[in-house]
Formats: sequence, structure tokens, C-alpha cells
Amino acid sequence: AYWQDAWVEKGNCTARTTASASENEALSNQLTLAPNPAVDQVEISMMVDFANQAEITISTTEGQVMYSSSEMVSGDQLRHVVNVREANLKSGLYVVKVRFEESEAVKKLVIY
Repeated sequence: AYWQDAWVEKGNCTARTTASASENEALSNQLTLAPNPAVDQVEISMMVDFANQAEITISTTEGQVMYSSSEMVSGDQLRHVVNVREANLKSGLYVVKVRFEESEAVKKLVIY
């Protein structure tokens, strides 16, 4: 991890860290979208042993958020099913982000 922000106040220093690009890339490799391409629903899953909550978003390639959900991690497995019609996802290419406190996984999703 690298230093993102640091504050110095009366001799105390606090810092907030975020994952490096290579750490986020490794995390993205663990993210599974099935099926992909999807028609009716898509399951978002990954093994997680470092967090208890995840923020899931599905966005257009232009960045417009079409779906978002906050999910608790059960044990060491994140598993979330998105209904394509209920999420109002039309045919096209989307970006799925699963964000944790200090890291995120990203993958592309195709909807038919």
C-alpha cells in the first residue's frame, strides 16, 4: 500500500492507505461474473478474507451508475445475484466494481 493522505497535527500523524494498482488487479482476477455475457441474471462472487462488507456497483462505460448494493461478506465468500431486468440493464457493456474499505475489484460485464 502507499500513502494517500497524511495529516500532521500537534505532533501526531495519521494516515489513510489504499491498495496499490497491482493489489487491485490481483483482486480483480479473483472476481467472478457468471454467466458473462448475461441475459437474465448475473452472479457476482469472490473469495474475501479481509473484509466484512462490500459495495457493488454496475455502471455504463461512461460512468453512469445503473445498480448499486451494499453486501455483507458471509464467511469468506461474497456472493450476490443481480436480476438484469430489475436492475434495468439494457444490452451493452458495463463495468462491475466491488469496493472494500481500501481496495476494489473491477471487471467488464456484457448484457445481451
